[in-house]
Amino acid sequence: RVRTGTMVGRAVAIVANLLDLQLAVVAGSVALGYGDVFFDAAQREIDARAGLSFTKGTRIVPGSLRDRGPLIGAGRVAFVGLQS
Repeated sequence: RVRTGTMVGRAVAIVANLLDLQLAVVAGSVALGYGDVFFDAAQREIDARAGLSFTKGTRIVPGSLRDRGPLIGAGRVAFVGLQS
Protein backbone atom coordinates (compact mmCIF):
# COMPACT_ATOMS: atom_id res chain seq x y z
CA ARG A 1 0.00 0.00 0.00
CA VAL A 2 2.74 2.44 0.92
CA ARG A 3 4.84 1.57 -2.12
CA THR A 4 1.86 1.86 -4.45
CA GLY A 5 0.91 5.20 -2.91
CA THR A 6 4.49 6.43 -3.25
CA MET A 7 4.61 5.44 -6.93
CA VAL A 8 1.25 7.06 -7.68
CA GLY A 9 2.31 10.17 -5.78
CA ARG A 10 5.50 10.33 -7.82
CA ALA A 11 3.52 10.07 -11.07
CA VAL A 12 1.07 12.76 -9.94
CA ALA A 13 3.95 15.07 -8.98
CA ILE A 14 5.56 14.63 -12.40
CA VAL A 15 2.29 15.43 -14.18
CA ALA A 16 1.66 18.37 -11.82
CA ASN A 17 5.08 19.84 -12.61
CA LEU A 18 4.48 19.36 -16.33
CA LEU A 19 0.86 20.52 -16.61
CA ASP A 20 0.31 22.82 -13.60
CA LEU A 21 -2.01 20.31 -11.91
CA GLN A 22 -3.47 21.25 -8.53
CA LEU A 23 -5.74 18.27 -7.79
CA ALA A 24 -5.66 14.55 -8.57
CA VAL A 25 -8.80 12.51 -7.93
CA VAL A 26 -8.36 8.75 -7.62
CA ALA A 27 -11.42 6.53 -7.96
CA GLY A 28 -12.21 2.89 -8.38
CA SER A 29 -12.37 0.01 -5.96
CA VAL A 30 -8.70 -0.98 -6.20
CA ALA A 31 -7.26 2.46 -5.40
CA LEU A 32 -9.91 3.24 -2.79
CA GLY A 33 -9.48 -0.17 -1.16
CA TYR A 34 -5.97 0.85 -0.12
CA GLY A 35 -7.41 3.58 2.09
CA ASP A 36 -5.58 6.20 4.10
CA VAL A 37 -2.22 4.41 3.96
CA PHE A 38 -2.22 4.78 0.16
CA PHE A 39 -3.36 8.41 0.14
CA ASP A 40 -0.98 9.46 2.93
CA ALA A 41 2.01 7.93 1.12
CA ALA A 42 0.94 9.49 -2.18
CA GLN A 43 0.51 12.93 -0.60
CA ARG A 44 3.93 12.75 1.08
CA GLU A 45 5.54 11.97 -2.29
CA ILE A 46 3.65 14.78 -4.01
CA ASP A 47 4.71 17.22 -1.30
CA ALA A 48 8.33 16.13 -1.72
CA ARG A 49 8.41 16.29 -5.53
CA ALA A 50 5.92 18.95 -6.64
CA GLY A 51 8.09 21.82 -5.52
CA LEU A 52 7.65 24.39 -8.26
CA SER A 53 5.97 27.61 -7.23
CA PHE A 54 2.80 26.73 -9.14
CA THR A 55 2.59 23.10 -7.97
CA LYS A 56 3.13 23.51 -4.24
CA GLY A 57 -0.06 22.45 -2.51
CA THR A 58 -1.07 19.90 -5.14
CA ARG A 59 -3.41 17.40 -3.49
CA ILE A 60 -4.57 13.84 -4.11
CA VAL A 61 -8.04 12.85 -2.89
CA PRO A 62 -10.40 9.90 -3.24
CA GLY A 63 -13.24 10.24 -5.74
CA SER A 64 -16.59 11.05 -4.16
CA LEU A 65 -18.37 8.26 -6.06
CA ARG A 66 -16.17 5.72 -4.25
CA ASP A 67 -16.19 2.30 -5.97
CA ARG A 68 -19.26 3.20 -8.08
CA GLY A 69 -17.29 5.69 -10.22
CA PRO A 70 -16.26 3.31 -13.02
CA LEU A 71 -19.76 1.83 -13.27
CA ILE A 72 -21.39 5.26 -13.40
CA GLY A 73 -18.85 6.37 -16.00
CA ALA A 74 -19.54 3.30 -18.14
CA GLY A 75 -23.28 3.96 -17.86
CA ARG A 76 -22.74 7.53 -19.00
CA VAL A 77 -20.72 6.41 -22.01
CA ALA A 78 -23.49 3.96 -22.95
CA PHE A 79 -26.17 6.62 -22.49
CA VAL A 80 -24.34 9.12 -24.69
CA GLY A 81 -23.76 6.40 -27.28
CA LEU A 82 -27.49 5.68 -27.42
CA GLN A 83 -28.24 9.37 -27.94
CA SER A 84 -26.12 9.56 -31.09
